[in-house]
Amino acid sequence: MNENLSPAIKAPFQNNAAPLNNIRTLAPWYAAQFFAAFCSALTTNAIYYFARYELHSSARVPLWLASLSGLVYIFSSIFGGRWVDRIGQKKVIIYMALVNVPIFLIAALGAHMHNLTLLILQVILQNIFVAPMWPAMESAMSCSPGSLNLTTRMTLYSLTWSISNFIAFGIVGSLAEWLSWAGVFIFASACSFLVWFIVAFFAISQSTIGAEHAEDTPGEKDQSEAAVSAHKAKTLLRMAGLSNMLSYMCVNTVLPAMPTITLLLGLKNYAAATALGSIWALTRVGGFVLTMLWTGWHYRTRWMVISFIALVGATEALLLSRSIAMLAGAQIIFGIAAAMLYSGSLYYAMHLSKGSGANAGVHEAMVGGGTMVGPAITAVAGAPGDLVPKALVLLAPLTAGGGYLFSLAFRARGKPTERRDDIKIHQ
Repeated sequence: MNENLSPAIKAPFQNNAAPLNNIRTLAPWYAAQFFAAFCSALTTNAIYYFARYELHSSARVPLWLASLSGLVYIFSSIFGGRWVDRIGQKKVIIYMALVNVPIFLIAALGAHMHNLTLLILQVILQNIFVAPMWPAMESAMSCSPGSLNLTTRMTLYSLTWSISNFIAFGIVGSLAEWLSWAGVFIFASACSFLVWFIVAFFAISQSTIGAEHAEDTPGEKDQSEAAVSAHKAKTLLRMAGLSNMLSYMCVNTVLPAMPTITLLLGLKNYAAATALGSIWALTRVGGFVLTMLWTGWHYRTRWMVISFIALVGATEALLLSRSIAMLAGAQIIFGIAAAMLYSGSLYYAMHLSKGSGANAGVHEAMVGGGTMVGPAITAVAGAPGDLVPKALVLLAPLTAGGGYLFSLAFRARGKPTERRDDIKIHQ
C-alpha cells in the first residue's frame, strides 16, 4: 500500500492489533451480512409491493422485474466471484457497499415521483452491485481464522441473512406507512453505508484471511471426505447448483407474486399484507436452525430430493391460495423446505471447493438462473392477474428439473462395493 496515503484512507484495508478469536475474525462479517441482506430484501420487496399497491400495475410487472433482476444477477455473481479471488473479499464488500448507497436513492426518487422507469433502473444497478457481495461474504466467512467449523459457519451465514430477510419482509409495509415508500429506500441506503463502515473499520485485514475454508470437526471431516470420494464430488456440486436454481425458481416466483396473492385475498393494507406474506421467511429461519442441530442430512442426497418435493408442493399451494389459512399453512412448509435445500447447496458448494470465491460466485449465479426463469415463464402464462395458469406453467420446469435432480442423487449414491472400497482407502 502506498505509504503517502493518509491514515483515514488506509484504515479500511488495514487490520488493528486485536487478538484473532472467533468474535474478532467472524463477527464483523456476520454483522455486515445482516445489514446487507436486510437492505437488499427491503428494497426488493418494497418495489414489488409499490408496483402493485401504489402504481396499480398488473401482476406481470413484479414478475418481469424479478426476472430482470435474475438475469443481471447471473453475470454479476460470476464476475463477482472471480473478482473476489483476484482482489480479495474485503475490498469487494467495501467497494460494493459504498456504491450501493447512492443506488438505493434512485429508488427513493422513483417512489417519490411514481416513476416505474427509475425503479427498473434501480433493479438493474442493485443486482450489478449487490450480487458480488454474497460470494465475498461466503468466502470470507469460510476462510477467516477461528475455531468454528465449516458447518457452523455456513449455518450461521444462512441464519443471519434469513433473519434479516424475515424482518425486512415483515416490516416493509409498516415502514412505508411510517416513513413513506421513498423513506424506505433512504433507510436502505443508510444500512448500506453501515455495511461499509463495519467492514472498513472492524473486519480483519485481507492478508489475515486464509486460502482455504475452515475444517469441520475431526469426525465430520473424516466422514465427509469418505462420502465425497464415494459419491463423487462433481455430481454433488451439480446437485448443489441445480437444487439452488430450482429452489430460487420457486422462492423468487412466489416473492413477486405475493402482492397479487394478498390482493386477491382482500388485504388492501400493505402493512398487513407484508406481515402475512413473511411467515415463510420466519419458518425458513427455523429450517436453518434444524440443519444446524441435525447434521444427518450431510451427504445423504435423499434429503435434498424430499425437500425439493415439499418445496414444489408448497409453491403450487401458495400460488393457488384461496384463503388466509391456506396461505399461512403453505408458507410454513415452503420456508422449511427452502432452508433445507439452500443449506445443502451452500454446504456442498463451499466444502467441496475449499471456500473458493469463484465457486461461491457460481453458487450465487444459480440463484440468478432460478430467479430469471421462474418469474419469466409465469409472467407470460394466462391473463395478467390470473395465477392459476401461472402455477401450472411453473410446474413443468420444476418437474423436469426435479427428475434430473433425482437422477443425480441416484448417480451420487454409487455402487455399494465402490462406497466400501473408497471408505477403506480413506480410513
